[in-house]
Amino acid sequence: MENFEAAVALAYDGQTAADVKEQVLLYFDQVKASEEGWIFCANKFAAADCRDDVRFACLQVVEHVVQTRYERLAADQRAMLKQLLMTWLRSNFDVAVTAAPTPASIPVFLKNKVAQLIVLLALEEYPARWPTFFADLIAMITGPAMADMFLRILDTLDKVLLSRDVQLDAAQPQSVRSSVIKDAMRLGDAAAVADVWLSVLKTCDTPLASLCLDVMSEYVTWIDINLVANERVCPILFKLVSAPGPLHEPACMLLAAVVSKGMDAAAKVAMLASLGVAPLLRQALASQSADEVDFVQPIGDAVNAVVLVLATCIERLGADAGSAISLLEDMVPAVCSLLGNEDFDVTESVLEAALEYIQHLKQQKAVGPLSAKQSENVQSLLQIAVTRLKYTDEYNFVQEDDFEEEFQQFRKEVKVIVTNLMLLEPDIVFAYARSMLAKTFAPAVLPTLPFADVELALLLVMILGEQIQAPLFSDGKASPLSELVSLVLGCDLSSQTHSSVILQFFEVVTRYVKYFCTVKQSLLPVMAVFLGQQGLRNPDPSVRSRVAYLFMKFVKGTGEELAPVFGRVLESIAPLLQPEVGIHAYLTHDDQLFLYEAAGYLIGPLSSAPENQKMVVEALLNPLLKRFQSIVNEELAKIQDVATQLQMVDFLIFVMGAATRLSKGFVGADSLRASGCDADFTMALRVFLGALAVPLQRTNIRSNLTMYLHRMVACMGPMVMPVLPGAVSQLLQASSCEAQDIQMFLQFINQLVSKFKGAALPFLDELFLPLVQSIFTVLNREIDPADTNLLAELNELRRSYFLLLQTITASNVSEVFLSARNGHIVMQVLATVLQGAAATTEPATQKLCFIMLRRLVTTWVKSPPEESVLPGFDRFACTDCVATCLQVLLGGQLDVSEGQGYLVLVEIAAALHAIHAKFGPVVIDYAKMVLASMQLPPQVSNDILTALQQCD
Repeated sequence: MENFEAAVALAYDGQTAADVKEQVLLYFDQVKASEEGWIFCANKFAAADCRDDVRFACLQVVEHVVQTRYERLAADQRAMLKQLLMTWLRSNFDVAVTAAPTPASIPVFLKNKVAQLIVLLALEEYPARWPTFFADLIAMITGPAMADMFLRILDTLDKVLLSRDVQLDAAQPQSVRSSVIKDAMRLGDAAAVADVWLSVLKTCDTPLASLCLDVMSEYVTWIDINLVANERVCPILFKLVSAPGPLHEPACMLLAAVVSKGMDAAAKVAMLASLGVAPLLRQALASQSADEVDFVQPIGDAVNAVVLVLATCIERLGADAGSAISLLEDMVPAVCSLLGNEDFDVTESVLEAALEYIQHLKQQKAVGPLSAKQSENVQSLLQIAVTRLKYTDEYNFVQEDDFEEEFQQFRKEVKVIVTNLMLLEPDIVFAYARSMLAKTFAPAVLPTLPFADVELALLLVMILGEQIQAPLFSDGKASPLSELVSLVLGCDLSSQTHSSVILQFFEVVTRYVKYFCTVKQSLLPVMAVFLGQQGLRNPDPSVRSRVAYLFMKFVKGTGEELAPVFGRVLESIAPLLQPEVGIHAYLTHDDQLFLYEAAGYLIGPLSSAPENQKMVVEALLNPLLKRFQSIVNEELAKIQDVATQLQMVDFLIFVMGAATRLSKGFVGADSLRASGCDADFTMALRVFLGALAVPLQRTNIRSNLTMYLHRMVACMGPMVMPVLPGAVSQLLQASSCEAQDIQMFLQFINQLVSKFKGAALPFLDELFLPLVQSIFTVLNREIDPADTNLLAELNELRRSYFLLLQTITASNVSEVFLSARNGHIVMQVLATVLQGAAATTEPATQKLCFIMLRRLVTTWVKSPPEESVLPGFDRFACTDCVATCLQVLLGGQLDVSEGQGYLVLVEIAAALHAIHAKFGPVVIDYAKMVLASMQLPPQVSNDILTALQQCD
């Protein structure tokens, strides 16, 4: 062991080479494994001339031994180790020992490591073999140094084993040890420990008292509450809670822990009343300025704990909760004060308390009206919560960062208060909102108000609209919400140029779009704002972007009402719809797509004038298609600069997106046919297919073309069928053999089969074989097991494949499996279905596969057997299908307690019953063979066979 100190020096030297450090670590492993190694380290640790870093390394070696083979040590070795540590504590921290060095010279990391090792010994020895563990330590406390070590030991013991935060399985040895130690301490040692805490709190040593309060907070959750909540400790604790200083926060944490301790509800209420917690916290708040956040926030945490505990007690006590309710009402002023604090953290400290109080009021209102005082509390909470939603002066709208993100999250949390108050007392909330809007939007006041006040009023209207689902008008009578919208629309916001006000206004009118279907005279003024300098032509690009989306939503909701003026609206947005390659546009391509969608919603309702629909569609589409063809056929080949080529391809993708969005205005094949626009969208499809030859951004091109096909299927219906085979064939040929590409393609084919069923059979027959071959090629590749992204893509592709097969069988087009083109691979496809049925990690896939098997058996198995539509299928059903059903059912991996697992069980039963109904005793005979091979208990096998025979 003569090299031990040199090895320690190398280990802790940051300049040590990696290979040398690796050798050092191997050396330490050898020391830990050897019998003489840990004994050497134990003695070295106790040596007076030992360096601190060497002493720490020695403790690590001994710690390893205690953790891994303590019970194998001889009794005298265990006693030696215990004696060595206690002697070191006494010689270094007991001031009664005359030769004790200055404790401050011992570094914190060494103190903590000693505490960890002593705790490990206690876990092995206390209480059975070392019943005086706590008494021995307490006897050494003759000054603050040993008190500090004792508290460190208690803190470590809590974190390692005793704390509720430590996740322990009740059946594990650690959990048993935790219970044993707690029970032993409750018999007497806990009281002695509490006496040490009290003596520490009486000292003026602030760091020591702070650690003591932290440890008390940890232990109070399970020791006798009377050891802390008594006439000796509480005066000291309450004094610290009420006064600013370094001990204020840990004192508040301890108070919260005392309050939150699990105990009988009636006893808890009596304790809170006797301690006077509510007046204590109110007086503490009143004693300091609200700006003293370091003082106020810990009070908030304590107030929150008291309110939550009282709410729980009220629920448990039921009719006997009068005292608890009274205490809860006494806490409301403190909650309101903290909720209204300008500091976000202080407000957040009581958000849960405020919600709990509101929930209490909801329960009370269910059996009777609120008192006058409670109604006042509702008004106070509402006013405070709404005020806290207001933007602060620090908010940077130009360059949002962490603070702005935190504020938006804070807003969401406070909004929950307002929405719950709305559910509790809608009349109070509406009255407040009307008053607020009337004051804010008063013509003489509005121009002079800060933007934050105006935005706040609009936000309140928005919040109420998000919460209430009732109609704005009923039997011609306006609802309270409708009245608020009228107040908003009746004001002149032209003086308000701040982006937050403008955007909130557009959010409001879009939220209440149904209002304009009744109050039609308000529609055109709002549309003018959308199209004007505050909306789509706003100088702020971020405002324009959001308004483009909201404009689309607004037009979608009011399309029919806009029919008389659709021409003027289209004329206004036409200049914003002209994309250019490589030129920075007034609106981004994404924003322009929203406008094309809005144009579609404007065109769609013009069914009484189909010539207008066709004229507008052609005016919008033809220029785009012409340029699209020019780029594909001529321009791309002439351009050598890759950046310019990419800009052109972006334009192609945009055009496909624009046509897709424009088509959304047509709700079905009838409306599209009546307009005559089906020919225009069909022509667009043929033009778009030319982009499949473009070598750049192939995935994006295929994706956008597939989305366009989805839309054509939805809006053209059967009219799209003539052009689909060629389009789908080209799309599949252009697809790379990548999981994402094929999965996207499968989703489209699935939509086709679901919608057209038998009508899709001819082109599905042509497509099925190359599609399945592509899928098999991708799924059978060798992959890196560490590539989690690729694994996820393959799993998704596999699910999409089975979903397509299930859709084919559900749509009664399973003859595609049997056609001349595909018949030779049908058994291979069926084998994959069995594999999917057996995939116990994918219950959703299993369910699909068992559904398919049942449907195929029902459809394909004929009587007599020689009429079977697929040679060999009868045997497949009687043997392979039955075996798979039974193996999944009885294999032990099917979790029927989980929802999807139960559904798999149902489908297995249905499949077995379907097979038995077709084949009868043959199935029973084969099932006996399968069950015998599984070596199940006879009773289980008999039960399965009986259930199968009885179709139970």
